[in-house]
Amino acid sequence: MVPNSDDENGSTEPEDIARSADAGNMEQLRSLLFGGQMRDYDRRFKQVDERISIELERLSTELRGELLAEREARLSAQQSAATTLDELRLALLTRLDDLDAALTEESASRESALGELADALRDELEARAAVVERALTAERERLRGEKADREELAQLFGDVSSRLARTRDQAE
Repeated sequence: MVPNSDDENGSTEPEDIARSADAGNMEQLRSLLFGGQMRDYDRRFKQVDERISIELERLSTELRGELLAEREARLSAQQSAATTLDELRLALLTRLDDLDAALTEESASRESALGELADALRDELEARAAVVERALTAERERLRGEKADREELAQLFGDVSSRLARTRDQAE
């Protein structure tokens, strides 16, 4: 037999065949000894892989559902808060309008009362001024009357003085 030049180990074809046959026999032997266990392991790994895939899909679906429910709840809460905020804003605006109306009414009422009070004070002041003016006019007239009496007295004293002077001149 001629050595095979293709073989690196320098082995011949029949040896390769023998080795190959030995390797095939070993493989068959392994398959016979451990094949059932390997097939069982492969089957179990496939079952575990299928269970993991199913569980992963279930968890993914469940998580999506929970996330959607959470999103819906948050949107609902946000809408509820927005609605409540709008209601509070409207209530506040209504209260402010009511307060403005009440203040305007109160201001008008006080302005009217102050106007009436001013009119009453003006009337009272005018009445007192008229009383004072009448009193001053009466006093002025009385003083004029007294002044006239003084003039009469002066004239009277003047006449008495002239008569006394004449009587004295006659007596002399």
